[in-house]
Amino acid sequence: RVDVDSRPEFIFGSVDFLVGSPDYCLRPPAPPSYLFVVDVSSSALSSGLTGTALSALKIIMEKDQVPGCHNGATVGIITFDQALHFYDCRSPTGAVTIQVVPDLDEPFLPLGGDGFFTSPKAAVAVLEAIESNYGLGENTAQITPSAKCALGAALLASRECLRDRGGKVFVVCGSLPSAGPGTIQRRAGATAGGEDKERLLLKESDSFYGNIGTEMAELNISTDIFLGPNSSYIDAATIMRTARCCGGRVNYIPNFDPTRDSVSLQRCMIQAVRSVVAFEAVARVRVSQGLETGEYLGHFARPQRGDDIAGPIFDSDQSIVVELSHEGKMLGDGEGNVKGGFANDVAAQCAVLYTDVMGRRRIRVHTVFASKTSTLQDVFRSADVDAVLTMMAKRGAQACLTSEMPLVKIRDALMSKCIQALFTYRKYCTNSSSTGQLILPEALKLLPIYILGLLKSPGFRVQPPQPTSPEAVPSDERAFCLMSLSTATPAVVVALAYPRMYSLESIPEAAGIPLPKNEGPMSQNPDLSNHDSMPICLPPTIPLTSEKLEKSRVLLIDGGTRLVAWVGEEVDQQMLQDAFVVPGAGDTNMYLLRGEILPGSGADMPDRAQRIIAIIQRLLNTRPGLCQTRVVMQRDPDGADARHFLSSLVEDRSGADGLSYVDFLRHVHRQIMNKIEDESSARDISNWEMLSQGY
Repeated sequence: RVDVDSRPEFIFGSVDFLVGSPDYCLRPPAPPSYLFVVDVSSSALSSGLTGTALSALKIIMEKDQVPGCHNGATVGIITFDQALHFYDCRSPTGAVTIQVVPDLDEPFLPLGGDGFFTSPKAAVAVLEAIESNYGLGENTAQITPSAKCALGAALLASRECLRDRGGKVFVVCGSLPSAGPGTIQRRAGATAGGEDKERLLLKESDSFYGNIGTEMAELNISTDIFLGPNSSYIDAATIMRTARCCGGRVNYIPNFDPTRDSVSLQRCMIQAVRSVVAFEAVARVRVSQGLETGEYLGHFARPQRGDDIAGPIFDSDQSIVVELSHEGKMLGDGEGNVKGGFANDVAAQCAVLYTDVMGRRRIRVHTVFASKTSTLQDVFRSADVDAVLTMMAKRGAQACLTSEMPLVKIRDALMSKCIQALFTYRKYCTNSSSTGQLILPEALKLLPIYILGLLKSPGFRVQPPQPTSPEAVPSDERAFCLMSLSTATPAVVVALAYPRMYSLESIPEAAGIPLPKNEGPMSQNPDLSNHDSMPICLPPTIPLTSEKLEKSRVLLIDGGTRLVAWVGEEVDQQMLQDAFVVPGAGDTNMYLLRGEILPGSGADMPDRAQRIIAIIQRLLNTRPGLCQTRVVMQRDPDGADARHFLSSLVEDRSGADGLSYVDFLRHVHRQIMNKIEDESSARDISNWEMLSQGY
């Protein structure tokens, strides 16, 4: 092309364009609006969920963590139990007045819609008023809370508040909705009883939550949901549909304990608010001739037209997968009329039209060029195992949540896809005739262990015959895992499939020490750098097997959404002091990770303690959706956290199928040899295509 020098998207991988034409705007660009909706029912108050959420919001407001807070961003706060509570802080005296709306079926806005939106700094007075009214902290309660939870009405009110402006909603809920629209009847206990019942528990029991999510998306409203029940069941599969339909995310902390979980909830809420970067967003993917876009996987609104997808709000911690298919002859394939540097390349380009946090309308263009090849060996040599796993995990998660396929068939389809890829490599890319050797492509040699880990994850693990078995997966935990896979980035998907395990009692000298700063244009751009995520050298990982569970060890497992520390029976006291904190009055039955509690390492602490803190903080900073941290003591092998930890050791014989990593490799090898004999690959491809359910 002769215009390459004048087209920055051909020179740079990512380019932003400012646009001023009204043709690109649904409404005049304006600073963003945020709405925080908090459960103040008696259950949420007694569990400490409400107090923790309000403390997190005070940090967000006081420390300028709201994106666009210096450019006119506004916030609003609603609380709910059996009624809705709106707060007005416009009084010249600074007093906060409360407007109560008892009508749940058709909630109205007593402050005229925009009346209760205010600046983040002014919203601190509202939060203090809520704490005072409900007796949080050192205050004496002035309001008697209700046991009812009107979550559905709160979502309706949120939609009306942001109807004319769009924006982001953050909902904190601690109990099963029991009043007004969206009331949910308890369908089952924590675990299901049979495959048919399990499949039903992953479907929404009430279409209200999916419908309100769709309506919000049409108004450019996105909702993030934080669930912290103090019981084992809240019907997450139904409530989370709202976030799924409008491009939001979900966080789930079961059996919420403020001593153990308050820091995790605060961290997740702060990160969720900080990650919002694009409002009223529409994305389109274009590809070179011969390629076509296929299925879209992730959380977003339904396509508006053609291949466009609406955000409506994008944040920095989600990913969307777009499947590309080769449908015809590409440019330069023997035509002889394409010349220049792009003749042997194909391109994929994603353009996102959005409003930034400063209220400016922009178009961000990502462009990727890839070389063409007619050799299958080159395809396997250039394969990205993380991308392959992410595609398979997201398609499997979507099938579990939307299709009528039983879990066993979805598992079989994932396993068959793995076997089909390795069979293709064995048949067409190798010359070995030995039937006793499993041959794996170098780029995909980790695919079998990743698939085994994915099948043993809570999202796809087979239930044991007895619902009361310690290995049974609660339906809420399964729904949360599947929803997390739907939005997770490739790095988080890999951690969910095969968690990283580190040994802390004997970390190398370099571990926990900051790496040299990368000097370059990216490090000089404050908008692109994460100031809270210093590059820290991590210790080497060790295999996920029970052989590593030695009595003198302290092991740390990073599972993407869950961080678990395992403490052996014979760990010395100094190691316990370096790595953990005993809360309260010294109850040694509960330990907390020191790196999670302390904001930084003090100079008076031992060197090992400082490095352990740095390692833990690095893991927390790189996992924005990590909402559960647990400490498991070897002396308590029967606890729920201990069972969850043991299920993470994917190389052991665990789960209902009882396959170890070696057993799984043998099974894969046997299936590949069977395929070579009977050429049954067509049936497996058909099973994989059954997972495609559309949005």
